[in-house]
Order: sequence, then C-alpha cells, then structure tokens
Amino acid sequence: VDGGDVRGWGAVVEEYVMRSTMYQYIKVDWIHSNPEDPVVLYSELDQEQWERRKVEVYASGVMDYADSHSATGTTRLSIEPIPPLEELSQEFKAQYIDATEFEQVWSMATN
Repeated sequence: VDGGDVRGWGAVVEEYVMRSTMYQYIKVDWIHSNPEDPVVLYSELDQEQWERRKVEVYASGVMDYADSHSATGTTRLSIEPIPPLEELSQEFKAQYIDATEFEQVWSMATN
C-alpha cells in the first residue's frame, strides 16, 4: 500500500476480490486509420453491461480515462450498455481480460 492509501492491505485485497467477481473487463482493438480516435479501449462493466471505468489509448501512446467522477480528453462513459462482444462490428476486435490487466492500464492512465 502506498503512502496515500490508508485503508491497509486487507481493504485493498477485499476491494480487488469484489471487483474481480462483480465486474467484467474488456479490451477492444478499434481497427481504423483516424489518428484522432483511440485504437484500444479498456472498459470495466457492471453486471448489466454499463461501463463503470474506461481507458482509451491512442496510436501516439496518449491515454485518456473516464469514470463516474472525472474524465480526461474526450473520453466519456457510454450512454448505453455495451452489447455482447460477439455483436460488435468487424472494425472492433474485442476480448475479455482479467481485473489485473485492467487495473494496470487504469493505473497507467490515471497516474
């Protein structure tokens, strides 16, 4: 636990376990050639497929993020639930990822 987190290890582990069982995590590669749009999207989804947190990665390496409290760049949470991955168009290559991978990307984007 870093100096800014006063909850202690027990609370951190409990939150991690809760997140990894209550939420799904996806990584979506967006196949396009517009440099103004992100090329990879990471999302934390609740049980009804609503985004709770999102990171967008641009070809330049810039990372923007959004959650219910804040956002950077043009990144915002979706205004509707995310459809099942198999229903996404062919310009999106989507896969489920684990909570650890999402948390690593979230940490890079928000620090």
